[in-house]
Amino acid sequence: MNLLQIIGSLVAVLAVIAAVKLLGLGRAQLAGPSEACENAEAMVHGFTATDAIVCGEGNGALVAGDKGDFVVLKRLGSYYAARKLLPPISTAERDDTVLHIESGDRYFGRVNLTFPDAASRTAWQQRLEHSA
Repeated sequence: MNLLQIIGSLVAVLAVIAAVKLLGLGRAQLAGPSEACENAEAMVHGFTATDAIVCGEGNGALVAGDKGDFVVLKRLGSYYAARKLLPPISTAERDDTVLHIESGDRYFGRVNLTFPDAASRTAWQQRLEHSA
């Protein structure tokens, strides 16, 4: 391989990276609570959203339903996965703003959501653990 081929390959790779970033491909982000509600309702049959909080700069969300149930949204690459959760839900605090939520699904795993502040984390944690 000569120097010209190496430089050409490097330029091509950099062009692809620039195009991906420019087009916003490869990374999903929720725009706000209404989009989180729409996603939860579309992904979980029979779920009707009433309230939501988007966490971690759009990387995940927690959505409350009209029957006391919840849906957690977790970003997986450029898509979101959803799991319906029924209270009481096992949670653990990592720090003031991070909450670990056990999905009860070994394939989905634990979800770590970063809340905007300690007060919102505490309020949602209480809802998850004590709703009926």
